[in-house]
Amino acid sequence: MTPQPRGCMTDTRLPVDRSPSRAPSRSRSAHPSFPASRPAGVFVTYNSERHLQRLFPGVLRTAFDEVIAVDNGSSDRSVDVARDAGFRTRRLHGNPGYAAAVNVGVRESHAEHVVVMNPDVVIDAPRVVDRLLVHFEDPSVGVVAPALLLPTGARQDSARDVPAPWQLVARRMFGGQQGRVDAEKPCVVDWVVGACLCIRRSAFEALGGFDERYRFYFEDVDFCVRLWRAGWKVVYDPTVVVRHEHGAGSRKTFLGWPMRQHIRGAARFYRRHPAFATLTGPRGAPRRRPGEAGVHPVHSA
Repeated sequence: MTPQPRGCMTDTRLPVDRSPSRAPSRSRSAHPSFPASRPAGVFVTYNSERHLQRLFPGVLRTAFDEVIAVDNGSSDRSVDVARDAGFRTRRLHGNPGYAAAVNVGVRESHAEHVVVMNPDVVIDAPRVVDRLLVHFEDPSVGVVAPALLLPTGARQDSARDVPAPWQLVARRMFGGQQGRVDAEKPCVVDWVVGACLCIRRSAFEALGGFDERYRFYFEDVDFCVRLWRAGWKVVYDPTVVVRHEHGAGSRKTFLGWPMRQHIRGAARFYRRHPAFATLTGPRGAPRRRPGEAGVHPVHSA
C-alpha cells in the first residue's frame, strides 16, 4: 500500500448520520459494503470489577459477534463478573501489560474487525459500532476511533499529533493538551488513544499486532505510527461518541508508578522512532507547532 495523507475526510463514502432517530438498521443487507459478520469486542481487565458491573451486556452482545475479556491477573472478581455477563474470558499469568493482552484477545477472536476497549468505556447502543464500521468501506483504513466523553461532560483529547519530548514534559507539568486534534467531522490523524479502537484484522496482522515491549503507555502511539508508515489510515470520528470513566492515572503523582511507566514507554517509543525526538518529524516536513490545527485537508484524487 502507498502512504496516505492525514487530514479531514471529504470522501462521500463516509456518511455521518447526526440524527439519533435515523440509526442504521441492524441488518447488514441495507449496507452492501458492510462486513458480512459483526465485529468482535475485546476488553482488557485488571481489577476492573466495578467498571465491568456498569457495562450493558445486552448491548454488547447485540453489537458484537463475540465479547472476549482478557484479564491481566486481577485479584478481584473481574473474571467472574465478565463470565457472568456472557463474555468469553482468558486469564493471563501475572500482568504482562496492555499490549500483550490486546494481542491475545484479537488473536483469539475471529471477526475481520475487532473493537478493543478498556473496561471503563461504555457503549450505550449497537449503532455506535455500526457507525465506526462504515469507515472500513475505504480499504486503506486500518483503525477507527470514536470521541471519548469524560464524566465531567468534556471530551477527552483522544486524537493527537505525535508529541515531541518537550511537549510531553509541558503536558505533565502544566496540564496542557499539546497536540490535541479538535475536529467536527471524521479526520485522518497521527494517533488515537487506545481506550477504544476499532481495528481491521488484516492491518493488525500485517504489523504483527501491538509491540509487547510496551507494558504500559505508548503502545497505542507506536501502533498508530507503524500503521500509517505502512500505508494505513488512522481515523478519528468525533461524530461517534462513547463514555469513558477516565482516571488519568499517569497524572495523579509526578513520581508515582503510573508516571514512571509513562516515562519508560515514552523512552522506548523515541528509541524506536528517533525522528520524533526532535521538532522535525519523519515525514520530511517541519513538525506542526502547538496551537496549529492537528489535521490537514485530504485532497481527493
